[in-house]
Order: sequence, then C-alpha cells, then structure tokens
Amino acid sequence: MGFLVLRVCRCRYVEQKQGGPRSGTVAWGGNVSYLISLQQQEGLNLPVPLILYSLIDTIKKYNGFNTKGVFRLAAEGSLVKSMVTQCKSAGANGATAPQIQASGVYEMKSNPDCLVAADVLKIWLRELAEPLVPTHLYDEAIRVADNPQTVAALIGRLPKPQYDTFDFLLNFLCDLAATEPATAMGNENISVVFSPNLVRSGETDPNILFKNEGKVRAFVKNALIAWQKNRAAGGSASGTGPKK
Repeated sequence: MGFLVLRVCRCRYVEQKQGGPRSGTVAWGGNVSYLISLQQQEGLNLPVPLILYSLIDTIKKYNGFNTKGVFRLAAEGSLVKSMVTQCKSAGANGATAPQIQASGVYEMKSNPDCLVAADVLKIWLRELAEPLVPTHLYDEAIRVADNPQTVAALIGRLPKPQYDTFDFLLNFLCDLAATEPATAMGNENISVVFSPNLVRSGETDPNILFKNEGKVRAFVKNALIAWQKNRAAGGSASGTGPKK
C-alpha cells in the first residue's frame, strides 16, 4: 500500500481501433479493470481510475479534511447532478484520459466544492458495474466481517486493478479518519457511509439485506482497522497482496 504517484506517459498513447471505446465512456458505471486498461492504452500510467483519483484530490484540496460532516452532509442537489452529468459526458467526444485530465472536468475546476465531490464519489462507487467487493464474494465478506485480518485477506485476493483501487480508497479513508476531531468522520461513521457502496449483494429480499447490514458495516470498519494497523507497522495489511 505504497504512495501513489500520478504520472502521464510522455510517449504518444497507443491508438485504439477506430470506433473503439475510450476510457471516458466507461468511467461511469463501468468495470474497474477494463477502465484502467483503457486508461493505460491511452497513455495514462495510473493504477486506479482517473475519476476516483481526481475526486479524492478535489476533496482534499478544497478543505474536505476540515469540513464537519463531509460525506454525511448532502451537497446542493443541482450541483451534484450537474457534476455527475459532466463526468458521464467527459469522454463523449472521444477524449482520451490525458485529455480529460488536462480539461479538469473530474476536478470540478469550474465549481470546486468538497461536499459536491464527496457526493459524486459515493454515487460513482454505487453505480460501478461490479462493486469493489465483487458480488460473488458477498457471502464470504459477511462471514469474515468481524475480524480485520480475515477482511484484509479477502481484499488481498482481489485482482490487481480492484485491489489497487480499494487500497487507494482505503488509504484516503484512513487519512479522513485521522481528522475525526474536525470532520466527525471516524471509522464508525465512515463505515456507515461507505459500506452500501463497497459491499453489495445480488439479493433482493429486504429482510436478508437488513439482517446483513451490520456485517457489511463491520467489513468496511475492519478493513479500515487493518489498513490503519498496516500504516502504523509499515507492513502489508493483507499478508498476501493483490493478484498480479
């Protein structure tokens, strides 16, 4: 779980087949592995989705770590809707990831606001085609939810793109938890806010979903605890790390 450096390749991005998808067209509601693959083909050497990196950067840059209730307070709905629309349409004209990065659309340069970026980040996570904890691992996630080591071991088995993305998000959330005196966003509140967006089931029975709600929150809380211990010790939280 090392320090992430954003670097755009100086070389010309690899041309895709005419009419092929650009990363911007699948950045919203797409698959994390496919999105990262397209970004890299376009010349952006970043192991996580650009939109995630940019939204987190915006939250930090615009006082998110000093805003009480960030991620819990709702931003102005019209601004959130406008930002979501901008993000969804960023790649509509065939723009590549480096071009989208240069445009600043994901960073909300036209109207920077940490609360808007926080709401957009939650919506982006919720609308991923596959949650960061894949649905086929939902039952196992519920079973191991009460132990930080077993939670970290499950995350460590994720394919590398999902692991890197989860790792980046968890490191950000650890930084956020450290600001609890200012933001009131400690591990408990973070798990309440993020658990529905990170651990989702294909189950539709509301009784079962309600029954598992506490376990889903425990999974995210114990993931945070595992990453916090790792940061304190300088080791690998999962013990195994991501698949290559």
